[in-house]
Amino acid sequence: MSGHEEGRAILADRRFSSDKRKDGFPLFNVDAATLRQLRSQPPHMLSMDGNEHAAARRPVIGEFTVKRLAALRPRIQDIVDRFIDDMLAADQRPVDLVQALSLPVPSLVICELLGAPYTDHDFFQGLTAVAVRRTSSPQERQRAFAELRAYLDELITRKESEPGDDLFGRQIARQRQEGTLDHAGLVSLAFLLLTAGHETTANMISLGVVGLLSHPEQLALIKADPGRTPMAVEELLRYFSITDTVSSRLATDDVEIAGVSIKAGEGVIVSGPVG
Repeated sequence: MSGHEEGRAILADRRFSSDKRKDGFPLFNVDAATLRQLRSQPPHMLSMDGNEHAAARRPVIGEFTVKRLAALRPRIQDIVDRFIDDMLAADQRPVDLVQALSLPVPSLVICELLGAPYTDHDFFQGLTAVAVRRTSSPQERQRAFAELRAYLDELITRKESEPGDDLFGRQIARQRQEGTLDHAGLVSLAFLLLTAGHETTANMISLGVVGLLSHPEQLALIKADPGRTPMAVEELLRYFSITDTVSSRLATDDVEIAGVSIKAGEGVIVSGPVG
């Protein structure tokens, strides 16, 4: 079994838990105060197992169907076109790709998805960077997480008063109809979407450009046949393994993988590029 296969086997094996609230779960750069805060908050989907994960995922998956994403495509195209036009029209050369395109595009798209005012993007953009940066201290990450959650808590509260036609407006309407309104769960979902979809996308845009400029023969192929673009995006995502945070699991049973014995209660860490 190769390293890739071993990693995938661990991540898919139900004898390994994703629940960070469990004793012994391997966590990085986390002090006691942050751990207490983590365990006091409702988990998001990435920290759930089995039926709990399925129940949380089921109502949201409809927001990411091919049809729903196709409906978002014209608006996202407008956003990208506007920032590229502004970049091309800028008097100053060279242009900072990160500030001019890579950061504002996902910021604005996330604002559209969350139904958040774009005027708030600098606030959560800065906090998200601190939260996901490996060089941030535990105290800095804890403050960033707390401020992000407070902001999202207020955003969901506003939407509960005036739900709009956006992801959370629709979730609130559905939950009210079913009598299952879960404010804390919606805040955790918003937190997941914000942190997982913002900084990673910004970094991938920049790295994708660097990758193509470093391999001009590949860029030439895409220019000659733009239909290759979707395949190129998939390959760039594989090549850079943008989610460099490793996946952690806790063994809930004795397991043997590739001749290695893992005891129940032991933590397991899978390399992002391998897993």
